[in-house]
Amino acid sequence: MFIVNTGQPTTPPGRIKKTAFSFLGASSFALILSSAALAQSSEGTAAAQQADGATDIVVTGSRIARRDFVADSPIVTVSNAALDSNGNVSLEGKLNKLPQLLPGATAYTANIASAGQATLNLRGLGASRNLVLLDGRRMQPAGATMAIDVNNLPAILVENVEIISGGASAVYGSDAMSGVVNFKLRRNFIGLQLDAQSNISGQSDGATQDISVLAGMDFAGGRGHLMVAGEYYNREGLFGRDRKFYTDAFTAGGSSVASNSLPAGTFNPTAGNLPTTAALNTLFASYGTVGASIAANTVLGFNNDSTLFTDTNGVRNYRGVTTGYTQRGASLYYDPNAEVRILAPLHRYAGFARADYELSDSVSAFVQGMATRYAVVTGSSGALAQGNQALVIPVVNPFIPADLAKVLASRPNSTADFNVTKRFTAAGLRNIKTENTVYQILAGLTGKLGDSGISWDLSYSHGNTKTTSTVISGGLSYDRVETLLRATDGGASLCEGGLNVFGEKAISQSCLNYLSVIPSTYTNLSQDSVEANVQGGLFNLPAGELRFAAGGSYRRNAYRFTADAEFQTNPTQIISFNPSTNTRGTTDVVEGYAELLIPVLKDLPLVKSLNLDAAYRYSRYNVSGGVSAYKIDANWHVVEPLRLRGGFQRAVRAPNVGELFLGSSAAIGSFNNLGSVPSGGDPCDVRSGYRSGANGAAVRSLCIAQGVPSSIIDSFQANNTQVLGTTSGFAGLKPESANTYTIGAVLSSPFASPLLRRMSLSVDYYNIAIKDAIGTISGVTLVNSCFNATGTNRSYAQSSPYCSGISRNTDGTIYNINQPYLNLGGYKTAGIDFAFDWRLPLDAKIGGDSGDLTVNVLANYLDNFKIQSLPGGAYIDYAGTIGSGTTYVPWRITSTIGYDSTVFGLGVRWQHLSRLRDYTSISAPAAEKKGVPGYDTFDLFGHVKATDRFQIRFGVTNLADKKPPIVSELAGSTDPSTYDPMGRSFYLGVRATL
Repeated sequence: MFIVNTGQPTTPPGRIKKTAFSFLGASSFALILSSAALAQSSEGTAAAQQADGATDIVVTGSRIARRDFVADSPIVTVSNAALDSNGNVSLEGKLNKLPQLLPGATAYTANIASAGQATLNLRGLGASRNLVLLDGRRMQPAGATMAIDVNNLPAILVENVEIISGGASAVYGSDAMSGVVNFKLRRNFIGLQLDAQSNISGQSDGATQDISVLAGMDFAGGRGHLMVAGEYYNREGLFGRDRKFYTDAFTAGGSSVASNSLPAGTFNPTAGNLPTTAALNTLFASYGTVGASIAANTVLGFNNDSTLFTDTNGVRNYRGVTTGYTQRGASLYYDPNAEVRILAPLHRYAGFARADYELSDSVSAFVQGMATRYAVVTGSSGALAQGNQALVIPVVNPFIPADLAKVLASRPNSTADFNVTKRFTAAGLRNIKTENTVYQILAGLTGKLGDSGISWDLSYSHGNTKTTSTVISGGLSYDRVETLLRATDGGASLCEGGLNVFGEKAISQSCLNYLSVIPSTYTNLSQDSVEANVQGGLFNLPAGELRFAAGGSYRRNAYRFTADAEFQTNPTQIISFNPSTNTRGTTDVVEGYAELLIPVLKDLPLVKSLNLDAAYRYSRYNVSGGVSAYKIDANWHVVEPLRLRGGFQRAVRAPNVGELFLGSSAAIGSFNNLGSVPSGGDPCDVRSGYRSGANGAAVRSLCIAQGVPSSIIDSFQANNTQVLGTTSGFAGLKPESANTYTIGAVLSSPFASPLLRRMSLSVDYYNIAIKDAIGTISGVTLVNSCFNATGTNRSYAQSSPYCSGISRNTDGTIYNINQPYLNLGGYKTAGIDFAFDWRLPLDAKIGGDSGDLTVNVLANYLDNFKIQSLPGGAYIDYAGTIGSGTTYVPWRITSTIGYDSTVFGLGVRWQHLSRLRDYTSISAPAAEKKGVPGYDTFDLFGHVKATDRFQIRFGVTNLADKKPPIVSELAGSTDPSTYDPMGRSFYLGVRATL
């Protein structure tokens, strides 16, 4: 192993030395004790293809085909066999084992807004900043973010997957900022292949089943070829209550999802109309409670025996059930974990067909179609407990407990309506059924220009994604709830028993029928693309043939989102569901590109060959205008075992239809936690440090201008600090741009010994810097910036752009923070990839057909991951931290060792994630929380070739049943997409070829 000096600033010397030695030790151990080859270098793939007689090779990152291709960009190729050995059924789960990928949307993205999609997140820069291709062409996006759901493709079709790092916009266009993931399909398959696999956890739950079929045949005397494939996939969901990690968390008083919105309901005193402390103390003295005086702003809860309990400033006189409840500090908390799924259930059907036909010796035609339909249900079959709602209740409601009536009567305005916050568990869980239908049709021609060696292709594709999300249960109409609450008989004349929200009281089926609504939202996204390419050789130079590629394309995306009327009010008329706005928009782009492969030197001392690859692309977008992308790569074959490679790429990403046109919308869970007074919370709260500071008078005026009534401004308190955040598009966005650098080396074995000659090592450094990054500012940042916490609104003006998105209720409390897409700051990330492959033919040592021993190590060292949240702001390095929403692991290592013969194979895989600091180490060093230790999992896998046509594969993932670590010292909080919440699992698969 060797180290490449890139000349770029990296980790401080002390840190890199310690980390490097740790890696060298771990890797040395891995070379002996790792598992079967998960990936191979592109050079090895090219060599194998040449050995099979292939004449042209096109590897991801270039449009130019050539026989002696060696990748200029860092590239990892994952074979079909390696994907099978992973044990995961889904493509996303298989690929996320690679160190280059951080989890995007995964099976564990199980919130109620999840549509069951799975995306890839190369380098952690987001699913919209890496381009996912199918045989070098764009796939149909899964939604307005233009991210690709990789599970739309039947896995049985995949021959291999190529992943390159660094921008590739000059070759492929917008979105290829962090790199490209290209799925290459099997070709010319003849026969019938059946494949089935089933997975189940060690606790006999979380099962998945996958059944695939592939068939291929020639027709028209061999001039044509037809291939069809289909897949059925089913995944069971998994509740938080099914794993000790989550159930123990609440018992320990640390569950991250615990809520102080209670099924019993709570009375929330209104600032300016508080009950008297005398009335409160007299009432609780009658219960026999002894303690400090009860403050007038104390939140009160309802016992089922019509007595009250205090839910803030200490819990007194609680007489309800204790299961599912716990006291934390001065409040009572409810645990919805038992009703929350950590694994989203999914049913999916996918189909694929392709036909190729030789029209002549030089021209061929093809047509290809793929379609997927999948559905996920969130709620009782999915993801989220019943929500809560702040209700406005008149004092004439017949269900008001007598003790509460005494408290209400002590208010200055004793006849005023009052507020109750209620979690409607009696109505059942919120259930949303999301159905997705995706299809794409591709047709085209390919050909050659005589004997010139120049080839061309012309293609057209049309794709469409339809998503329908329907509330099938748990959706209660706010207006109908208020109608029952304001009825003089409590609603008994409208439905059986009426509606009693004071305590954990059952709701009759008649009332549920009256209250329930079943609205839907509809998303439609279409993509049309026309593309033409030509490539080949131009003429010979002293060092070789000058080759080129050129082409042009037109692409159009049309987006439409429609919601039923109940979703379109703000706040929404459906309790605990967030509002949405109808929207539509269209983008189109015309592009042209050219690429040259320039042989510079050849057959000189220390220069076996030196080639340059240069490309330029110009794109003209109807909304954001014209942009340019370009690259220059070098490949230097120094001596036979050693190649050096690297280059610079300018990449671009135009704003997508969602970022441009999205109407104001919010996903369930899109809440901003403003913290608590005095350091946090609503700055207008009279207890806040903002109100008592040197600029207290200016803050007071700003609060009045923003909507806090002047009559209560000097006693205003905001006890609910969780505020809804909505997102909206902005047509004035401009494209992002990125500068990416890569430099690396590939070392093939210099040894002639059969045991050592099939060994290779690659080391690549990458550096990616993105500016004008499109994103949203968090609601917390907007509130703090509006009130000048960071010097961003020194005049305390409501006209500040940071203030304009803050919306308040008539009582002064914040009910929404609009967070539009904007060109904000940027990203900077750098790291080093390591890849080691070694195949040892044991027959060279033992003799006979002894099989091969394979060793593979893939590793990534993340040197830095810096984010600039606001234009002109400081870059903060998140590398090595967890807890900010994304996990930035310094060392990701996946090592495999395996044995393979003509009869069977066995292997072990080790995945290592290094230890992490908590995010508070950079956000609040004085109150830094405990980080996460290193995380290691081991998998066993194997296969048996029963006959030439029948194979069985099997394995155990997470062999040691490693539990996920606790994040931010909060029991029950982890990153389930990075760390395994499922535990030990088993799988068994069979493949038959006829």
